[in-house]
Amino acid sequence: AFDTQIGRVGLLICEDFWHLSCGVILGAEEIDYLICISNSPGRGAAGQHLASSETWRLLNRCYARFLGAAVIFANRVGYEDGVCFWGGSEIIGPDGSVVGQAPELKANLLVATFDPTEIRRSRIYTPLARDEKLLLTIEELERIKRERYQ
Repeated sequence: AFDTQIGRVGLLICEDFWHLSCGVILGAEEIDYLICISNSPGRGAAGQHLASSETWRLLNRCYARFLGAAVIFANRVGYEDGVCFWGGSEIIGPDGSVVGQAPELKANLLVATFDPTEIRRSRIYTPLARDEKLLLTIEELERIKRERYQ
């Protein structure tokens, strides 16, 4: 994580986003914004959308709610060597609401306005990060490490 003029930012690249441990680490870093840069191909069908896009959107909202951070998800779009990259970039507020969303399967420049005071407001309303017991998590991970890997 790193500090910027607008707050603390965490960055995950593609598959890292699918591993909850990465989110836990960035949560401990007290990030305000989580940026995910993705190269996700479209896979499966889920009603009117691709199954992979449905999963990504769910992950974006979960991270936003659990970390109390805005999520900026930028996904590749187009076709290369027979692989379809579905696009669908989006910005999610810390309460899980959609701030901006690009269409699927179409190149688009996503521009949205976000009120950074929403981060504090969301953390007061849902204080999950504040109430996180990081030392307990570390102790349990150390116990698992001892029992399984030593």
